Amino acid sequence: MKSEMLIACTTFSPISRTSLLMEPEWQEGQAHYPIPIDDFRFTVLNANEALPMQTRSAEIVLVMTGSATLTHPAGDTLTLQTGQSAFIPAATQNWTLTNTGTLCRAYS
Repeated sequence: MKSEMLIACTTFSPISRTSLLMEPEWQEGQAHYPIPIDDFRFTVLNANEALPMQTRSAEIVLVMTGSATLTHPAGDTLTLQTGQSAFIPAATQNWTLTNTGTLCRAYS
């Protein structure tokens, strides 16, 4: 029954491969992807030094290349290498990002 409902809500028509790729909107050297959902954002950040960040909800960061250091004003730091990720609770609020490569950030 559930699979029948899914099939009924799905359009089975071919589309070109290039239409599947989403182009980012660039702001201040960051690639923001226009995800069509209000409570989800996805950004790719390239190398930077001491970029102030604000957390309004839980976030996940993933280091794609290089390394990243996350620093909280209380003095806590976390360094991540390529392939490593971190969960950042909403209570973190303000933190600083320093990265040497490419980092992905999923947040709302």
